[in-house]
Amino acid sequence: MSVSSASQPAARTYFDDLASAMRFYRVPVEAQATVRSTLQGIVHDGFYVPPSRPYIAVTRQGRVVARVHMGHIGVVGAARVELPGYRARSRGARRAHPHAPRQMCPVCRLELPRTGTCDRVH
Repeated sequence: MSVSSASQPAARTYFDDLASAMRFYRVPVEAQATVRSTLQGIVHDGFYVPPSRPYIAVTRQGRVVARVHMGHIGVVGAARVELPGYRARSRGARRAHPHAPRQMCPVCRLELPRTGTCDRVH
């Protein structure tokens, strides 16, 4: 494992091998075999994890050819591969915020402020 530069506070973390990258990224044990088999046929020469740790980047000559996320693997030009044992966090249902009906000025047809009185002189 190596960091690109000690002077950069948000540097990528580079790895020489997939096992080290998976250990650092904490890929679940039940998903590691799928990661290995998916990446086996892809020509690559390096791995890194960006500062915010959203994925493991699999690179070839400096270009990303695949990304290993917590729940799936995205391979450039191929279908997404879902990883076993991953359960996304529930984000909850979005709730619409009820808004009071808009009151309109009958003279200028603009929305009235909360006071209910039009600011324009008629």
